[in-house]
Amino acid sequence: MTKKKRKTGRGKNQSGPYPFEFRLRVVRMYLEEEYPVPLIIKETGVGRSTISTWVRK
Repeated sequence: MTKKKRKTGRGKNQSGPYPFEFRLRVVRMYLEEEYPVPLIIKETGVGRSTISTWVRK
């Protein structure tokens, strides 16, 4: 029996956190530019819960 790896949504680069500048850009898209979350997800590949966490911080 083999274990399947779980997909994380990060694509090929799964090591380490997202760069600060990238996180800041995503938060600004939401707060300042008023992009809808589904569009941010589509444009950046970041998950809904991750975006929510970044916005709360």
